[in-house]
Amino acid sequence: MLAVACGLSLAACADDRPESDLYLPATLLRVVDGDTIKVRLGSGPIVVRLHGIDTPESGESLGKAATKALRSRVEGEPLEIEPIEQNDGFGRMVAKVFIRGDDVNARMVESGYAWAYRRYLRHEPVDEDYCRLEAEARAAGRGVWVGAPDTWQPPWELRARGHDGAASGINWAEETAERCIAGIGRKAPAPARPQSAADPAPDPACRIKGNINARGERIYHEPGANSYAATRIDTERGERCFCSVDEAERAGWWAPRQ
Repeated sequence: MLAVACGLSLAACADDRPESDLYLPATLLRVVDGDTIKVRLGSGPIVVRLHGIDTPESGESLGKAATKALRSRVEGEPLEIEPIEQNDGFGRMVAKVFIRGDDVNARMVESGYAWAYRRYLRHEPVDEDYCRLEAEARAAGRGVWVGAPDTWQPPWELRARGHDGAASGINWAEETAERCIAGIGRKAPAPARPQSAADPAPDPACRIKGNINARGERIYHEPGANSYAATRIDTERGERCFCSVDEAERAGWWAPRQ
């Protein structure tokens, strides 16, 4: 299996790319976080969301480590982009990123700083390898796979649950590559909660909207602002509401440019 045989060294890898006519040369402009970069293509700058992986949010300690891990791989390197989806609905291209034929997305999973994003993977060998690489990283205790299994929670659940630290719905102590592959394309069910732990109603005082725009910038919108009514919050992307401007800015969001 090529992805596993490559190991953690980019230089040791053969060409991971499937046969395709569409690989776009790209120049790195900025690493936004562990699974998002901004690049310049021939058509101009664009934000690229790395296909098939999910990393901790940049405001968290492991999120900073994931961002650093991605930056160390792509800075100063010749990038090629294989588009998977031209627009994910938020102005971002979803794509695989390659360096000299090696799949950077897969290396992030192999390093332990990214989960295989089951919901958006495809039933193709190159995508199913992400599940195998995740299982190997978990067994080796790399990256996010430290501590007890009941502390492991994938970013998509943290975003949906408001960073409440609740345990994941997946039994990570028993998770395998095969179970991951079986879950490809499925939207994960919400983790079970005790009946007495009902979700609290949203706090009506927390009305400041924390949006992530097409450039990957975190911008907050206060009630009464021109863009406030049109701004929608998608928790799966890491967007959220805040109770005060101070809270938003401490979390890494900023006021819109005037």
